[in-house]
Amino acid sequence: MTGRRLLAVFFAAGALLLPALPALARSYWISDAEVSIVVNPNGSIEVTEVIGYSFDGRFSGAFRDIRVRPGERVEVLAVGDESGPYVPGGCTTLGCSSPAGTYGVEQIPGYVRVVWHHDSNNEIRRFVIRYVMVGTAVVYDDVVDVNLQVWGDRWSVGVDRLAARIEIPAGAQADQVRVWGHPS
Repeated sequence: MTGRRLLAVFFAAGALLLPALPALARSYWISDAEVSIVVNPNGSIEVTEVIGYSFDGRFSGAFRDIRVRPGERVEVLAVGDESGPYVPGGCTTLGCSSPAGTYGVEQIPGYVRVVWHHDSNNEIRRFVIRYVMVGTAVVYDDVVDVNLQVWGDRWSVGVDRLAARIEIPAGAQADQVRVWGHPS
């Protein structure tokens, strides 16, 4: 094949692929996240995260890495979206495929990874993750310390709006409670 003919075939093939490129382009953004934390009298912490994703293109999975330090334990209670709860049994390898409406949980060094499977295409979705943390609240003679990072640095995209709320056990007086927030 001559050089001109080969070049012509290359450009013709490229011209056929160009219309498909926008179909391959996709992105997502986290528009908002709401984190509700309840400190129980036994020292365990119940966390509910509502994370709003803005999808541009077709997506079928998302994940959340929850940091776990030595002495802490995380138990995932539920994952779902605006249509209801998901069922356990989904795969946890990033990029894997499981039916929409399923989720899986995996222990990895320093984290608990939650992977959920959905079917989203050019839309805004809100996902809910509920879990309990044990060993995060440290009790001293005069204070209970809850050192909890509500939004870590393991996200590949940013968040437009983050709101966090903490509820302390009944009986604690408002003037006896100090709360510090340290956003990045």
